[in-house]
Amino acid sequence: MNNDFGRSHLPCSPLSENTAFMIMTAFVHNYYRHFVGKLSGLGFVLTKTSRVKRFVFSFISVPFKWVARNAKKVLLLFTDNADYMKLQV
Repeated sequence: MNNDFGRSHLPCSPLSENTAFMIMTAFVHNYYRHFVGKLSGLGFVLTKTSRVKRFVFSFISVPFKWVARNAKKVLLLFTDNADYMKLQV
């Protein structure tokens, strides 16, 4: 996670494989920046300069469970992050 998108250390020796790697990481990097920019405008914990590690620990690594209440399924999140209350129905 210290390397974020892995652009500091290229994975292969052949130029064609490194070119494909660089194109894909540039695409993912641009999409991530756009996504974080949209979330930061909504008041979430992420800022436009947030790194991937903060995104993963804030949004992806959250335990949850589906619970049956009143004949319908409800998503129960086990976190104290107030940003998720905006997402719950």
